[in-house]
Amino acid sequence: MGFRLGKDFDAEKFGLKTAHYLNPFKKKPPLKAWYIIEFEEEEFWEELAGMALEFTGRLK
Repeated sequence: MGFRLGKDFDAEKFGLKTAHYLNPFKKKPPLKAWYIIEFEEEEFWEELAGMALEFTGRLK
């Protein structure tokens, strides 16, 4: 699952083990504000979705 959490989000501090940056491009660096969280940690998805919604709302 992908979440836009911002560059300041610390996945390790949050306790995520499978988090990695979204990297949809072959010749460009990954998007460091977007994180992919694997299904093994789906118990975090709901909370992360709320955090992503809050982060996106601050961008307005």
